Order: sequence, then structure tokens, then C-alpha cells
Amino acid sequence: MLFASLVACGGDPLRNFGDGGIRDAAPPDLDADAAYFDAPDAGPCSTLATTGPDIIAVNQTGTAPVSTGGTIADAHYRLATIDNYGDNAPTVREMLWFTGTTFERATLGTLSTEDNVEAGTWSTSGTQLTLDPSCGLLVAKTLGYSVGSGTLQLTRTGINGAVVFGYELEP
Repeated sequence: MLFASLVACGGDPLRNFGDGGIRDAAPPDLDADAAYFDAPDAGPCSTLATTGPDIIAVNQTGTAPVSTGGTIADAHYRLATIDNYGDNAPTVREMLWFTGTTFERATLGTLSTEDNVEAGTWSTSGTQLTLDPSCGLLVAKTLGYSVGSGTLQLTRTGINGAVVFGYELEP
């Protein structure tokens, strides 16, 4: 419930709160989470804005698909689906923009009035994608990823299960 409330207020749906999934720079405790949300805003580090509808998470049975990696194209991606496999995720809209080795990301939770943005560098290793922001929400995230024809899936794994965020190329 804390997770959903924080994201609805502008938090980060790709970040786990110390449950064994995404590795943060700070240890997974309440002080680290408070520091994460109190991180100073470096100003408008991105002009990327969310588009499209709010995406409501759907509970799934079984296990999340295995990440397969792939080549991430330089493009804008819009969040299209959120699938919960034993974990939970909020209703949110989100955009990702990859170009070269940099990324920009804009997220809007249901109770937010403005986009939450971050920008930085990204890298892959096998089937893992690491987003390392240099402005905005300054917490690195490592996620499973799979590239399909015009799609990108990011998988956040934790002790309760996984959440798969499905993105489509923005037309």
C-alpha cells in the first residue's frame, strides 16, 4: 500500500522498495526511501512529457515471462500495459526516450499534477537494463528487459513476484 501511495503522488513505479529486486545506491530502509523522495530536483532535466491514457495494472497468474534482452532502438516508447505477477504496481502513464547511451523518462501517477522526470545514461548486460539518472530521481534501477517488434518490456522483480511494464513505440 505504501508503494502505491508513493507512486500515486509522483514516485517511481520501476523502483522496488528494498524487496530484493532493483538495486538502489542506498540501503533498503525507511531512511533511504525518505532520502530518495527528498532528493533535490536538479531542475527541468528533460522536456519529455507523458502522453496517452493512464495504464491500470492487471493481475496475472503464473510467472512473469523470462527477459530475453535485445537491441533497444533510439526511439520514444509509451507505456501500454502493466502486468502484476504476485507483486503490485500503480495506475500510471509513462514515456521513455532512448538515444545513444542516454535516456529520458517522464512518469505521471494518478494523484500527480505534473510529470516526474529524470534523465541520464543507460546500459545493458545480458538481459539486464540499467538506468542511471544524473538528474531528477537520482536512484539507479536495474531491470530485466525484452525487445520485440515495436515493443519493449521492463521487468521489476521482487520477493513478492514481478511486475512487467510493456511499452510501445510512440507513433
